[in-house]
Amino acid sequence: MASQPSVSFGVLLLPCFQLLDAVGPFDMINSSSKEYVNLLYPPLAPKAVSYTWHYISTSGDLTPISATSGPLLQPTCTIKDCPKLDYLLIPGPDPTGPFPEETLAFIRKVSAEAKEVLTICTGSMVLAAAGVLDGRRACTNKFALKALAAEGKHRKEVKWVTDKRWVVDGKFWTSAGITAGIDMAMEWLKDKTDPDVLQLLLDASEVVVRTADEDPYAHLLDGVKL
Repeated sequence: MASQPSVSFGVLLLPCFQLLDAVGPFDMINSSSKEYVNLLYPPLAPKAVSYTWHYISTSGDLTPISATSGPLLQPTCTIKDCPKLDYLLIPGPDPTGPFPEETLAFIRKVSAEAKEVLTICTGSMVLAAAGVLDGRRACTNKFALKALAAEGKHRKEVKWVTDKRWVVDGKFWTSAGITAGIDMAMEWLKDKTDPDVLQLLLDASEVVVRTADEDPYAHLLDGVKL
């Protein structure tokens, strides 16, 4: 069986991003990789893809970055020298920003070039600030969206979805609160991963995946005007 091609995946390490936003989805995605599957069950490895991960700093250098918890994370590149990406994942930072124009320009560039962009939690608010979600449906952290909407600070050009764990609009996959990102990543893998590899991942990780419609937190935005 022919080997699958390598996939280039970027993770944008914005200052003070939510750690689980990033590591939950990229750990699930990478657990479907050829290298990891080869550890779990070598006969399935030829069906899996290899991922090349790029951890992207917005600071202009490779200074380790602090998330909301856990150890400092070491970037592998910056927004100035990041190689071309197949996919970009944006974990959620402080939704109030401000987001430097250089960062927003990078997001606009990658959004135009990449196959797909995935955001978790308030990561979609960074996409919104870059203008690439205008006119599109998108999810975000409901608690944060409610707070911003109360002050009229949410981006009104975005069609914010209030009752889903995640939504897909074109090349943009956006998820709601933190753990919704794991659910979205598993749904994303359905389109990209051999079914046998995906089942191996589910069995090995013992993850219980919720669908987009299984949203117990939709009530948080009841009555909120967007």
